[in-house]
Amino acid sequence: MIGRLSKLFALGLVILSVGLMEAWAGPGARELFLRANRRSRDLVVESGNGAVASGETSRPLPIKYAIELTRGSEKPRLVSDKFTFLSGDRMRLIVGPARACNVYVIHKGASGEVSLLYPNPWSPSSRLKGGETVPIPGKSSFRFDHRTGQEGLAIVFSLNAIPKLEEAAKKAARSQPLNPQEQSVASQLSAGSTSRNLILEARQESQGEAQGPVVYAVDLNPTPGEPAVIPLVLIHR
Repeated sequence: MIGRLSKLFALGLVILSVGLMEAWAGPGARELFLRANRRSRDLVVESGNGAVASGETSRPLPIKYAIELTRGSEKPRLVSDKFTFLSGDRMRLIVGPARACNVYVIHKGASGEVSLLYPNPWSPSSRLKGGETVPIPGKSSFRFDHRTGQEGLAIVFSLNAIPKLEEAAKKAARSQPLNPQEQSVASQLSAGSTSRNLILEARQESQGEAQGPVVYAVDLNPTPGEPAVIPLVLIHR
């Protein structure tokens, strides 16, 4: 399982499910990402609290992510979520939207314990600009320890901030646990999302010095208050 950093923050959440759109005859996810990135430099009009203007909500919301592996003294490389990790492997998640949005990353270990990996004290803001890329957890990395099993990750992205996750991030930064009511509200929030108009496309590319699969995901019909979620299951043997 992923070895703890000095701080991994407990959060009472259930990983959200994603409904993939069965039929889509338009451009691929990567092309939609590139189009949005060209337009976005960043032209989205926001209110003072980071809310997206109503006229911007109809545009697709693209994001890309990659899983960076470092094994022993080998150079970092990108791997898919189907890759089998070994004890001692180090891993970072690299995430970047094509247009401004809020991003959260949730971890669920084999024990069932759930943690908020992003935002964190090193990167305290969930709001990312279009074209901005962040490595999670930062300059350091997660390490798989001797306990094997499955590690669940969920990349949550939304047009606007998710208030309960923002509150959880602030509490976690102060090492304060969530109370039962907050955990209940967070669980209800996570269970409230069902199907999404989400399309995915993987391409072999470079991300910094590492090469391998980069996945593009696009929420075709983003709605304020209804985040899209990409669930990942990492295998550790």
